[in-house]
Amino acid sequence: MLNILVYACLLEDTRGEFGVDCVKMHDLIRDMALKITSERPRFLVEAGMGLKCVPDEENWKEDLAKVSLMQNAISDIPLSFESPRCATLSTLLLNSNRYLHSISDNSFRHMTGLGLLDLSETSIVNLPESISQLVNLTALLLRKCRQLMYVPSLAKLTALKRLAFGGSGIKQVPQGMENLVRLRYLEIDECHQLKIIPDGVLCELLNLQYLSLYQTRGATTRGEELVFLRKLERIYCVLHDLNGFNAYVRSLAEGGPAYYILQLGFTDGVHWCAVDKHGKVVFLINCDISESVAKGGDCQLLLPQDVESLVLISCRINVSSLCELTSFKNATNFKRCHITKCGELKHLFVYSSSIIRLLQRLEELDLEAVWDLQGLIRRDNLALSSPLPPGTFCSLKILRVCYCNTIKRLSIVTPLPNLEDIIVFRCEQLVEIVAMTFDNEEEKEDQEHVEAAGGRSHQAVGVVTLPKLWNLHLSKLPKLKSIPIIADNSLRQVRIWECPKLKKVPCLDKVPVPVSLQYVRIGEDLWESLEWDHPCAKDAIQSMRAKRR
Repeated sequence: MLNILVYACLLEDTRGEFGVDCVKMHDLIRDMALKITSERPRFLVEAGMGLKCVPDEENWKEDLAKVSLMQNAISDIPLSFESPRCATLSTLLLNSNRYLHSISDNSFRHMTGLGLLDLSETSIVNLPESISQLVNLTALLLRKCRQLMYVPSLAKLTALKRLAFGGSGIKQVPQGMENLVRLRYLEIDECHQLKIIPDGVLCELLNLQYLSLYQTRGATTRGEELVFLRKLERIYCVLHDLNGFNAYVRSLAEGGPAYYILQLGFTDGVHWCAVDKHGKVVFLINCDISESVAKGGDCQLLLPQDVESLVLISCRINVSSLCELTSFKNATNFKRCHITKCGELKHLFVYSSSIIRLLQRLEELDLEAVWDLQGLIRRDNLALSSPLPPGTFCSLKILRVCYCNTIKRLSIVTPLPNLEDIIVFRCEQLVEIVAMTFDNEEEKEDQEHVEAAGGRSHQAVGVVTLPKLWNLHLSKLPKLKSIPIIADNSLRQVRIWECPKLKKVPCLDKVPVPVSLQYVRIGEDLWESLEWDHPCAKDAIQSMRAKRR
């Protein structure tokens, strides 16, 4: 419908906050619409007019249908302002009046037909008691009301379908919320003063389709209550404990929301704004992931079978690999893995036939401060005789390894037909990045022999096939000596600095220089020490570096 209106020039495409695609009405069309709605149905629209008080009472006609006073400088609605007798008023927009701090208790007394009330982004402290009598209200929006402390009972608002408190200052859930049995949309994000969501509230809201209870700190959600919400299409929340987390995960086996973010545990600095809310994500923060938790009985850690992204932050991972998680190998749509500030994990995966399908679906692998990491895949003795099958990481697009100070060799399993981005940063012991078909400690003797010989030749390092790679970023790798030859010419950006032992950069030492190359940044000391097989390639890259200074 919006596209039709845009095509007919009744609406215009524009960009909103954070670059979000929006539409707006042309001024002439808006004036015409206001002209039409000034009579019947009657609208009162004074949005963005710089008003410091509400319009005079004579403007509030009995047959008013909709009122918009949004984006003004109204500071209060005083007692002297008698509640307008607007029984047919269905919409009242007071949002984005940032100075609005008080509304008299009787302000909404005669607005019995009100269906939508928006007070978002105001400085309101106490909602008026008359809101409790708006029995026809279907949407109450109080987003970013940072000063809001008190909300009267909502017990009589049984018609309510949409309730949003996100970013408000409430300290407790309003009384009577369990009566809102028609509620479909509930948003209580970032209410830092909210300490608890009482038991017996959420489990009564059986018609909920959207539930967002994300907190960076404060109240958590009991998974045992979420089990009853079978109509959910989206859910974003922090679970109270492992038992509740597992209880809700078990319920997902019978079908669940199309999109979810489930978090267990808190830590500073975790924000979901960078996470795809159109996915299925699990955050595990400050959790104990040990053999007993992975395989044990009552404390068994379960993962949803349809999880797409797994984020581990500051977890105690006392397992040989993620494969030790009983439910990990059963993930049917696993795409992204992010692990940061976790110790004791030496390899992410153990090679087996059951894990190959999972690896073939993986699109992003982001490892930061995995302190004991030795490699990506460990191959047991029985699997050493057979190579990894082609396409083991065929879907991988992003590989990022940072602050992993025990890994000595990063093995890239070739080919990687979809890899676009390689970032390796501050891995103090990393000696080489190699194109291999295995990654195991049994090669240690050969590696030490190679290091004693001063590093591998290009042939020994091998050729890696990366037809879509466009970004290569290597920095602060004090022991790095060699990187593989990249057989393709898709690179657009190369950034390498503080890698003092690196002598050759095969992806740049080519004739002709890849036409796709647009940006090269190499530290001055490293540039002077590089060895080149093709001097003309060096000249071409030098001119490219000069243009970027």
